[in-house]
Amino acid sequence: MSTSPAAPPEEKLSLGRQLLRREVNERSRLAAAEGAVPTELVVRCECGRPRCAEHFAVPTATYDELRRFPTHFAVRTGHEATEAERLVAEHDGFRIVEKHGAPGLAAIGAQRRKLRLATILRS
Repeated sequence: MSTSPAAPPEEKLSLGRQLLRREVNERSRLAAAEGAVPTELVVRCECGRPRCAEHFAVPTATYDELRRFPTHFAVRTGHEATEAERLVAEHDGFRIVEKHGAPGLAAIGAQRRKLRLATILRS
């Protein structure tokens, strides 16, 4: 995963943490879909902080809408990286932020690779 040749190592690590946490949340969402769909999901904060382990509730419909955009992440209020993200929506206890610039392009690339792999595995 490369954000850009000039991207600082910390920016790359931060995005890597965000993508990993999003993957954990997506797997939890898939597991929840196997039974009765809950009205809300408890998700991990998708911020780039190294030691963040916070969780919060997100309405399922909001979570599903959030996942439509590979550049959007759900973060605990106060965990935004203002230099690399813009606020998309504010909710009770969490915010949806959008990565922009090189990190945003890297998030889109990661989603495309994931979709290609899923297509190959289904074949």
